[in-house]
Amino acid sequence: MEEILKKLIELFFTYSEKKNAKNLSLTEFVGFLNVELGEQGKSNLKTSKPNSKSYNTETDDLGILLVLLNRYAKEYVKKALKDTPLSTADEFPFLISLLGTNSHTKTELINKMVLTKTSGTEVIKRLLKKGFIEEFEDANDKRSIRVKLTEEGKLLTLGMLPKMQMVSEIIKGGLSSTELATLNYLLRKLEKHHKSIYEESGDVELTELLSNK
Repeated sequence: MEEILKKLIELFFTYSEKKNAKNLSLTEFVGFLNVELGEQGKSNLKTSKPNSKSYNTETDDLGILLVLLNRYAKEYVKKALKDTPLSTADEFPFLISLLGTNSHTKTELINKMVLTKTSGTEVIKRLLKKGFIEEFEDANDKRSIRVKLTEEGKLLTLGMLPKMQMVSEIIKGGLSSTELATLNYLLRKLEKHHKSIYEESGDVELTELLSNK
């Protein structure tokens, strides 16, 4: 029992160092434990070195599975948008992002949604036209245009939350609390990794990204 407690404390400090003691979460720590203990278990198994040119199921299937899950999620979101003024799955994330803040510049909002400038601008135009957001000059930078929710936009966003929560429940499927904690931890880790690539290495070729992994 004492050894288990020592190991648990050791893993907690490893987790807290990775998080820089910020935004520590019991749920994420559980996910971290599952991943770490799983990796330690794997390292004890004798496995042959894979052929680098062969198909790696664990790695190669990940991209396919993420694409498929994204498509399933979009279908559920479409059902949630039925009988609402919103026409695409991209519009609600813009609104919910603005709900928790006073305003964003257009560029900030588009980057946050990980869209191209052209696609993001089109979403903003639609929301402006429908009266759910409004734009105004940035007081500190006249070159920037900020956007914020209108009262109508706030009411719409808040009114849609129950349906979007239903979508989240459907998406998580039959995952247990432990499985969900592990999945959340891994997805946040992946998102953080790819966000830095998106922000700093937009024009870098795949081969270079892979070598810097």
